[in-house]
Amino acid sequence: MISASDRRQAVELISEAVGSGAALYKACNELGISKRTYNRWKNTDNDYIDKRTTCERPEPVNKLSQEERQEILDIMNSEEFASMAPCEVVPILADRGIYLGSECTFYNELRDAKQLVHRGRDQAPQK
Repeated sequence: MISASDRRQAVELISEAVGSGAALYKACNELGISKRTYNRWKNTDNDYIDKRTTCERPEPVNKLSQEERQEILDIMNSEEFASMAPCEVVPILADRGIYLGSECTFYNELRDAKQLVHRGRDQAPQK
């Protein structure tokens, strides 16, 4: 991110170079900015303040806790469900009255734990 003082200095340098006969696009290229960026900075009426938001976003209230995430992984790695995909596990848990998250949540947790691989009944190849 370029500071306000650096923007002001860049506009002044480019204006000076163009006033001395340099082409605008060449002066902009020397500073590593586009002509469009220069024009935007020049037309801000000396308001070089960066207006992008810098506030910190609060965590969602419905974000899973570490215990809930671990519970999903424990269930998916249990002997009963180890060879099943989340699209099979979630309905079985729902039939039992257990809701830990959506099918998408299960996939996301497996992906985050780097366990999102083929979960069929395949066995290791035998010689």
